[in-house]
Amino acid sequence: MNYADLKKGILDIAAVADAVPEKFKDRCFELLLSHMLGELVGREQKPPVPGTKPAKNVPPADSLPSRTSLRVLMRKTGLTEEELQQVIMFADGEAHFLKEPNTRQVTLGQFQWALMLALKNAVLNDALTTDPEALRSICQEKGYYDQANFSANFKRGKFIGAFAKQLSPQGEPQKLSPSGMDALADTVRSVLSK
Repeated sequence: MNYADLKKGILDIAAVADAVPEKFKDRCFELLLSHMLGELVGREQKPPVPGTKPAKNVPPADSLPSRTSLRVLMRKTGLTEEELQQVIMFADGEAHFLKEPNTRQVTLGQFQWALMLALKNAVLNDALTTDPEALRSICQEKGYYDQANFSANFKRGKFIGAFAKQLSPQGEPQKLSPSGMDALADTVRSVLSK
């Protein structure tokens, strides 16, 4: 093992981890370090025993799971897997946002989080849906919750047409419509541009 390469790799990982939101920095560093060390160990291991079969369908550690809803989203909107991987990370059965909506407008922030939650649900459960109560929680956490207008926003503006059925407080999760998928793609690209 070359310690100079190891040191450089750790410094590179620290720089990447420093670029993610604060609450994910430690986990991001751990995952990247684990991945790097796994590659180093893999290079030093002996070749497989003849006659054994390599594992099939094991995605790389840094890839999103293969989900039908994600493939449909990418096909219909032109989003790439690389773009999605810059916004959301999947590790150990959990999805974490690497980049988040960052607008000063409460209504726009609420709408963008509704779309981002649909993306997260697609990664986790293969369904481009948003749960209104999960949206309420994230809006409260991120500062986009306007108690007086939270429910009313579902009935106007960008929310109209973005979901197959109208979101309603304490209601069922609703699926993104085709125009909602386009709005999600716009949101992903907007988040990446900042």
